[in-house]
Amino acid sequence: MAGLWSAAIFILVVFCATVSGEPYIGGGRVDHPYDFVQFFDPPEKIWTYLSSWKADFTCERHIMKNISGGTVVLQTNFTLNNKKYNYTTKGTLRNVWGRSSPLNKMSMYDYSGDYLNKEIVYASSNYTCAVLYVERKEGRPSVTFDLLVKKSQLSEGPSADCIRNYDENISARLIGDTNRTVYNEKCRRSKKTRKAHQLAD
Repeated sequence: MAGLWSAAIFILVVFCATVSGEPYIGGGRVDHPYDFVQFFDPPEKIWTYLSSWKADFTCERHIMKNISGGTVVLQTNFTLNNKKYNYTTKGTLRNVWGRSSPLNKMSMYDYSGDYLNKEIVYASSNYTCAVLYVERKEGRPSVTFDLLVKKSQLSEGPSADCIRNYDENISARLIGDTNRTVYNEKCRRSKKTRKAHQLAD
């Protein structure tokens, strides 16, 4: 009987965390009903709008170059110290609980060579914005959050629900002081002014 009660409590906790908008603990504890395949389709520039990762780059955007099964190829562009960089990386898509779907986790290397696990913890109904939980193998803090917005949504900005979910998550982890704006209007006006520096894959 105790085992049944424990299982019931666990299911209730997972359900509440999924639907109530509570801050995400992380580590695959919730099988969020969002899918990277749907987020990347159709191919469209996806901008990092806000991030709690304390870094110096700005104007970061991603474009899906290819997706097949559980593999996605992304090209990422960003600006650092007034120079523009781009790199291409291959990510592995999977479900956090090992199910066939949704593919809510993406594992990949970033431009510095750090290994990242990213989970979609929230997405708008039309997938024009999403909140990602980002877990780093080497970097500190090891857990941060990103708010991503598709190019077609930039003029209006992320939805209120996307912003609220992002704010709740960074506030719960006491990383709100490192929250920063990665995207601004100048990013789109200046993105073609200089040749990008190609980083090694």
